[in-house]
Amino acid sequence: MKKNWVFLIFFVVVSMVLADRKHGNGQDVQGDNIACECSSSNITLTESTQTVVLYPTTDFTYCQNKSCSWTISVSVSEMVLQILPIYRLANNSVDNLLIKTKNGRVIMNGTNTVDIGSSDASYYSTDAELYVYFTAGTQQELNNYFGWSINFSLIHVPQIIINLTNNSPASLLTLSDFQPNTIYNILVENGTLDFFLAATFFEDLNQFYFPYVDVFQGTTGLYWNNYLGSLSTIIAQPGSPFDGQSNAQLKPMSLGYPLTIFRKSNVDFDTVDFENWMLFRIRESHAMNCPDFNNVFKINSRMAIDYSAKSTGNCILTFLCFTGDVGHPLDLCKLSFSDIKYTVSFKGDSLYS
Repeated sequence: MKKNWVFLIFFVVVSMVLADRKHGNGQDVQGDNIACECSSSNITLTESTQTVVLYPTTDFTYCQNKSCSWTISVSVSEMVLQILPIYRLANNSVDNLLIKTKNGRVIMNGTNTVDIGSSDASYYSTDAELYVYFTAGTQQELNNYFGWSINFSLIHVPQIIINLTNNSPASLLTLSDFQPNTIYNILVENGTLDFFLAATFFEDLNQFYFPYVDVFQGTTGLYWNNYLGSLSTIIAQPGSPFDGQSNAQLKPMSLGYPLTIFRKSNVDFDTVDFENWMLFRIRESHAMNCPDFNNVFKINSRMAIDYSAKSTGNCILTFLCFTGDVGHPLDLCKLSFSDIKYTVSFKGDSLYS
């Protein structure tokens, strides 16, 4: 009898251990399935200064063979949505992280790359609805960590209106004037909107400044269906008349209006050693009575200009000159005139005559 009792206890213990092991395997499988479920598909930001972080799955896991989508809605007016993606995607032809507008315009397309999420990598939008798509294939890279998150934050940003009229047909923005995280809406009473860009050094355009300026056209606000591109991509397009680095006489780019520009960040030392200019003007008023539309000049050393007005009236010449900043003034803008009648007035770093 005693031997039978010992056997019975042994049998019961072994049976319980086997049952727990099977149940544990079942829990692990179920846990994997939950971990690889797409996170909540609808996110709505309803409060001022609200922040929501989106991850690929319910427990932040980057899973293989997944396809997820999300709708991001904003129901707060007069706020800007800051979008900050941080990601490391598997290096294959499938894995992709995509943000689009309701009409299908691409805001961000991340693939085969890493973005550590610096503030310069943020996107800003006033769209009421956006869509996020994530696709993952079979990861071929072993011993690498993959993952991503997107921070969506509602923020307050100032808005500045630049209103061009026939009586005030030109307005200048310098790098020191152009504040980061501020929306500039350029409105035009009538006529053709011209846009002049100039820089002291070419690398300033491509590296330090213009890549961080987004341009939207067609309505006031940062609506991505109206996105033209960064200033760097705009001036680099085929047929662009831009030659604001080497030539003294600048050529305008004609853009539709209203025009919205947004500088995303400050750049170290961007107002000390160089300057960039953006001049907006109504062509018909500002270039009236001039022989052509290229009546804007960037001051170079020992430059000479031979320019004549039409007999029907005065021609406005605009000169752009880098004068340094408050702590580093430069004595470069000495102009001399001969054999003409002129009136001189100063506005910022521009000189009208």
